Amino acid sequence: MIERIDNLIQLLTTAVCTVICIRRMLLSREREYGWFFLGLSSFVFFLGDLYVQLYLEFYDKTPHYTNISYLGWYAGYLFLFLLLSDIQDARCAGYRNRLLWLIPVFTTGMCIFYMQWDTPLGCIVHAVVMTMLLLRTFIGLLCIRKTEPESARKRMLYLCVLVVCAAEYITSTVSCFWMGDTLSNPYFWFDGVISFSFLVLPAALKKAVGK
Repeated sequence: MIERIDNLIQLLTTAVCTVICIRRMLLSREREYGWFFLGLSSFVFFLGDLYVQLYLEFYDKTPHYTNISYLGWYAGYLFLFLLLSDIQDARCAGYRNRLLWLIPVFTTGMCIFYMQWDTPLGCIVHAVVMTMLLLRTFIGLLCIRKTEPESARKRMLYLCVLVVCAAEYITSTVSCFWMGDTLSNPYFWFDGVISFSFLVLPAALKKAVGK
């Protein structure tokens, strides 16, 4: 029951985010690819959750073959990467920091860890997408201090994406040690963080683009 409610909440929040993005694109007279990418991200997340929800309703259990939903979620993270790439200051393109090497080290380590429970291909795809997204997020946050003051308005968007990435890794790790369909399972709480983030992302993007 808790899993159904959790999934329904994420279906609702991603649907709301998608509708907001479509509305912003229709009302705007300019090409704003940021809204397009955020809309795609929330929509493919919605499709992945819809598959899980339908499976739960028809078979009363979590789908064993989750490649369909994973494909939607990974695509969602990829579109978030494209969103950050679109709004990022051009001067950040060549930014270098030795600490950034910790990101691929972390994602590779987690990839090897997840291979104990999931297919190697799925783990590798997850690691590649998350590495790209985390690198883009941290580069954006670090570059804010070195660019014009106006770039600071993008901080909320970067932080929101960072929260999504952190919650994604926590839920993925917790799911390896499933604690049951109860509120005491931290998986549902952090999955709720991802759901809530889709309600915050449109406001963060609006602030980032200044419109």
